[in-house]
Amino acid sequence: MAANTCTKKLKEIENDYEQFRKKLKSFVLALNHYRKSCRNPESPIFTVSQIESYLTDTKSGSNHKVYFSVIKEWLNIFNALRELVQLENQLFQEMVTTIADDTLKIRIGEALQYVSEITETDYDCIKNDVSSLLTFPHDELYHLSCVERDQYHGILSLLPVVIQRIDLLLQDLVTVANTPIHEQKEEENEYTEWADNQYMKSVTKNLSKDNYLKKPFRANTKYPSHELNTPMRPISGQGYSMKL
Repeated sequence: MAANTCTKKLKEIENDYEQFRKKLKSFVLALNHYRKSCRNPESPIFTVSQIESYLTDTKSGSNHKVYFSVIKEWLNIFNALRELVQLENQLFQEMVTTIADDTLKIRIGEALQYVSEITETDYDCIKNDVSSLLTFPHDELYHLSCVERDQYHGILSLLPVVIQRIDLLLQDLVTVANTPIHEQKEEENEYTEWADNQYMKSVTKNLSKDNYLKKPFRANTKYPSHELNTPMRPISGQGYSMKL
């Protein structure tokens, strides 16, 4: 699986989503329309599976062509992102033996696990506070009323969050793919020497090894929910860290 295949697919999805963003108001109206027939119409939308049910439940007024169309368009973009995550997983499996740095290998693997989890249809966007992963209020939420934000902030934030995470992860995979193993090993040796020096400096300041290793090495952050205590090294000008 070539990295440029994933890059091309992501670009197509980004273009589709940019077009969809013009219909966000219609999307919110569609969600309001379908929720009226739910058992608990005042409950927020937590998962993608709830939206999927709107297209299959004939009692929810699915014959409304405009609302049905915009819901389906959103789901098509979501499913395209899920397929792209699978391609990224395949790409990682193909190159995993070429990654000399085991720590880097773990970081990318956990990042892939995160985007896989967030694109599950039963992923709870409210409980996991997906909207907090973007600058608030971002464009998807800016024009909503307080009530609408309470009901839809999680699901409206989902696509931009997934697109951003996949983009960052794909950049890292492409970087690794284009970095020969011997260069990775040279960078790894340089970083190991640097980390050892930093550790020795910390000892002179009466800091214990355990406390030192718990301190983050990099302020620039990418991936949430799987931060490691193991220090990370930069590769080809890019930084890794685990929190958004």
